[in-house]
Amino acid sequence: GSLLICIPLAFYYSFTNAFLNEMDVVNAAGKMTMGQMSEVVFMLVMPFFFIRLGVKRMLLVGMLAWFGRYLLFAFGNAQELVFMYYLAIILHGICYDFFFVTGQIYVDNTAPKEIQASAQGFITLITYGVGMLIGNWISGPIVDMYATRAGDTVVHLEQADPDDPFQTLLLARAYKRVGRKDEARQAYERVVASQNNGLERALAYPEARTALAS
Repeated sequence: GSLLICIPLAFYYSFTNAFLNEMDVVNAAGKMTMGQMSEVVFMLVMPFFFIRLGVKRMLLVGMLAWFGRYLLFAFGNAQELVFMYYLAIILHGICYDFFFVTGQIYVDNTAPKEIQASAQGFITLITYGVGMLIGNWISGPIVDMYATRAGDTVVHLEQADPDDPFQTLLLARAYKRVGRKDEARQAYERVVASQNNGLERALAYPEARTALAS
């Protein structure tokens, strides 16, 4: 489990700052320090949770936190939903302390004294050695596979469903990126005027409204 979690962790360490800058988050590097502050805070309160949750539940909470933070990164934006990015960064404290630190404490408490150091070294090898190595091997090619030139993105999104407000929002972003401001504004207006009452409009509407107001 620790090995598998460290594979996407390599993506987080290598590309989160670039992702936040791409999404127009102001002072992305400074915002990411909230993760380190969160880590210190949760390290201090870990004894409280140990008593009430126990090791297995803390590990489960840590794994769920990893899942939750990736969802927050996926559905947030730099406008009205920027708080989702902040929550994803702050969750680093729970992700790291509740999973990795708890795992290290569990190993220290259960391993025979004569092999405690070896057991800790083995856990580190599996997680920050093998897991991060695999993650760094595959993260670059995967990011490159999904990276496209802005012009190609526009062509692709112009063929998408025009009645889908979220895809229209993505088209507006692409227009804006290549400097086609008038077409970007028209796309934002179509998002706001959309009669779609589904999740797509709920996610797209706040950003479109903010873009039109600016």
